Amino acid sequence: VGDLVIPEAGDAIPADGRILTSASMKIEEAALTGESVPVSKFIDIINLAPDTKDVPLGDRKNMVYMGSTVVYGRGTAVITATGMDTEMGKIAGVLAQTEQEQTPLQRKLNELGKTMSKLVLGICVFIFIFDLVVAGEFTLDTVLSTFMVAVSLAVAAIPEGLATVVTVVLSIGVTNMSKQHAVIRRLTAVETLGCTQVICSDKTGTLTQNKMTVVEHTGPTELLATAMALCNDAALEENGAIGEPTEAALVNFAAAQGLKKPVLESRQPRCGEAPFDSGRKMMSTIHRTDNGFIQYTKGAPDEVLRRCTSYTESGQILPLTEEKRTAILAENKAMADKALRVLAAAERLYDA
Repeated sequence: VGDLVIPEAGDAIPADGRILTSASMKIEEAALTGESVPVSKFIDIINLAPDTKDVPLGDRKNMVYMGSTVVYGRGTAVITATGMDTEMGKIAGVLAQTEQEQTPLQRKLNELGKTMSKLVLGICVFIFIFDLVVAGEFTLDTVLSTFMVAVSLAVAAIPEGLATVVTVVLSIGVTNMSKQHAVIRRLTAVETLGCTQVICSDKTGTLTQNKMTVVEHTGPTELLATAMALCNDAALEENGAIGEPTEAALVNFAAAQGLKKPVLESRQPRCGEAPFDSGRKMMSTIHRTDNGFIQYTKGAPDEVLRRCTSYTESGQILPLTEEKRTAILAENKAMADKALRVLAAAERLYDA
């Protein structure tokens, strides 16, 4: 505690800390908050809202937390908590203190065992007394033989095959689940899953991998991949792109098409840029070419399309008609209806 750390893009945060300086630093905190979008960090003091005693974890934008990763920019922070005192450590402590509860099947079997034990003991006592009354004598041999009958009845009433039957039935359930690509580690979990009415799940790491990927695209693939990779601040490394998740996905998409960003940048070095702006809803970069300059723009499809006068198809540049504009917007809507994040790319040539 008290040490200074200097995290940069690609670094993992080693402990919880208070940010001292931030140069456009963005941190991915999905492990803590489940939110896949990186959080922009600043150094300002956060004031409490009325009638509140603390700031929610996801809103503490002047703090960094162990388990998160810097995806953009850099900064400095002073460590405020380490080890089990960190937010991640507190979660680990809660998990360690969680008691293993019995499954519904185990509770039912325990109840059945107790009920049968009481019932069998009652019947045995009744049979023992009833036989003695019927015999009409209380000699040692009579008492001993009657007692043995009662004990035999108690032993016979114990369901020795119950455990075997339950195990076989549960194993059949595990086999059926495995055919549905669901691996069950504990037999009793099958019956518990069958009793489940509501499932609460954290999406990141459970339903999603927190990795953005390009799943659909339309238009000339090579032109699209080139524009998306160059109008981009993510960097391509050996293990894939690092940076803002959406931009990293675009760089990885271009690399999969054989268009690696370092090679593209060597051919068309960047000489100017207009960063993404919430007003323009676009990002633009200008690159030097052998014949002059070229501008690449990516952003919201409707905003990009509004500024376009032509489109490229089959290697030809054609005037953008209203019919084509409507068709492009229809494709945009079709992708958006599938819950996809849709971006459009455009280019403009300038003479030297």
